[in-house]
Parts: sequence; structure tokens; C-alpha cells
Amino acid sequence: MSWYRQTLEALLKYEDLNIDIVDCILASYSTHSKTIISLNKDIEKLKAIREIL
Repeated sequence: MSWYRQTLEALLKYEDLNIDIVDCILASYSTHSKTIISLNKDIEKLKAIREIL
């Protein structure tokens, strides 16, 4: 996926879910080989591959 498509996806998630923009950007760049680690529980609302501490 290209960077502008991932950025657009992040902005759309930000608009729809009202979650921190950084979490939306991280989620849009996540894959099975790139896991997100976050201290923010709001990231659970995103469909991302994640680990919440």
C-alpha cells in the first residue's frame, strides 16, 4: 500500500472514530510483520494488529 493511501486511511479513521491521530496513523501502517504497541486503550477501536500494554 502506498504512503498516501495509508495516510488517507488514517485520516478517515480519525474522522470516524475520534481517536488520537497518531494511533490512527500507526494503525494504518500496521501489518502482520509490523505490530503496534500502545499504552492507549482507544487503539482497541481500530482494526489493527496491536499489543496493548
